[in-house]
Amino acid sequence: ADEPEAKNAFFDEARIAARFNHPNIVQIYDLGQQGDNLFIAMEYVHGRDLKSVIEETKATHNPLPINMAVTIVANCAAGLSYAHRQCDEEGNPMNVVHRDVSPQNVLVSSDGHVKLCDFGIVKAENRLQHTKEGNFKGKLSYMSPEQFDSNKIDHRSDVYSLGVVLYEATTGEKLYEGDTDMETMALMHSGMYQTPSQVSSGYPADLEEIVLKAIASDADARFQTAEELQLALEGW
Repeated sequence: ADEPEAKNAFFDEARIAARFNHPNIVQIYDLGQQGDNLFIAMEYVHGRDLKSVIEETKATHNPLPINMAVTIVANCAAGLSYAHRQCDEEGNPMNVVHRDVSPQNVLVSSDGHVKLCDFGIVKAENRLQHTKEGNFKGKLSYMSPEQFDSNKIDHRSDVYSLGVVLYEATTGEKLYEGDTDMETMALMHSGMYQTPSQVSSGYPADLEEIVLKAIASDADARFQTAEELQLALEGW
């Protein structure tokens, strides 16, 4: 609230997200300012975020069933596809990009619904990068290559990030994981990673093709829309 640019970005992005009405996106009910504090009031999802679900399966040596993992990610893709297609009142594309698709932002409710959250805060956070050290800590490994190289990203950046989530949800392991952010960035820059079948024996070959296409470093080689990824996963 002390940064006017960030404050404006917070409200601008939240107003956009508040327009969304989709079963796979957390609904925003209200936004405003209470005293010195800015707030977004969102739908409460009774359940767990996907990050904690994956951590639980690893701790108990009880892997998330692969069909369930694929279904969760396909639902996320449906929500992203809806957001990416949104237009303003005059019919102009809004070019919405989530920028922070990660297991922490995927909520799985106790009754089986999957909802993507935190649309509306990412640009505001980015405005504070120069004052917030470690702004990407914990989520660095889900960022697309172009997020490091350019501020000009499109919806295919979200497709990459969701592909990384798909990799982790179906293998139980992270695509890139260093002991520090610098090590993680070095691994990502190298582009060297273990394929799903190298991590998990018996991994379905046709699903691996989908994963590898989603996380292609070249945006032109990926699924070009979240809907394409959604349909591929549902078809699988």
